[in-house]
Amino acid sequence: MKNLIGTFLVITLVFSVLVLPSGKIYAQVNTQNTTTLEMQLNTLQKELIVLLNKKVAILQMEWRIVMEQRLKNLQTQLIGLLEKHVFILRSQLADR
Repeated sequence: MKNLIGTFLVITLVFSVLVLPSGKIYAQVNTQNTTTLEMQLNTLQKELIVLLNKKVAILQMEWRIVMEQRLKNLQTQLIGLLEKHVFILRSQLADR
């Protein structure tokens, strides 16, 4: 019986000295890793926002360029139509 109690006390002592503190240390390391991961995540989020803002600026510039080109094309078409109508009107006036 003394051997069982002695063995139990030794196991309890070993458990309390080795296992519990290491669990505490693991929890601290895990917390530090979590903090580091959170900081990295925040940094990545900030970098992503910067990249998205740059992409939006690029898309806005590209959109403006496309719209300016479409406007120029429409102006060219309008000038062509106006010249055509002017020619038709001059032809009609010349016939009278």
